[in-house]
Amino acid sequence: MIALMFPKARIVHCRRDPLDTCVSCYFQNFARGQEYSFDLRELGRFYRDYRRLMAHWAEVLPVAVLEVPYEALVADREQVSRALLAFCGLDWDPACADFHRTDRPVRTASRWQVRQPMYRSSVARWRRYEKHLQPLIEALGRWPQAYDEALMLSLSKHEGRCGALSLLDPIWATSSRRWVAHQRRHIAR
Repeated sequence: MIALMFPKARIVHCRRDPLDTCVSCYFQNFARGQEYSFDLRELGRFYRDYRRLMAHWAEVLPVAVLEVPYEALVADREQVSRALLAFCGLDWDPACADFHRTDRPVRTASRWQVRQPMYRSSVARWRRYEKHLQPLIEALGRWPQAYDEALMLSLSKHEGRCGALSLLDPIWATSSRRWVAHQRRHIAR
């Protein structure tokens, strides 16, 4: 529908390590509608379905989709933010660096985080709970390893730039058929 209504739309998909994403959801006491997040196995299955859906949209949508890894964003916020704005056809504004100083209302589960400067302490947070996560790890299957491989491949391409992404990099620009094939190989496992 978005492609029909806004054929020149740019879609940004921020992605995070599967285990970190799921642990974050598991610890969040959602008010309603996210019952899957209360069970580690169900959470892992839900995550796999979400990745399958994203791979599908990347393949069929005729609009540009940029996948931004959370880890790259926190490693080099300004560089990744500049690339993100360029993808959207927008100019850099110094206020982007001070996003947390806004007074606008925020109505999300992470509302307190929006008011803080960006931090790195959530990267690999799942490792603190690893001994309790076996049901989640089993349900995710190969996803955590696939994510690490894709992230390392991309970061190695950007050596010396703290993970800054290139809009031409097929790992992040999901309009690439090669990226979709890469994702499908890991979904099947």
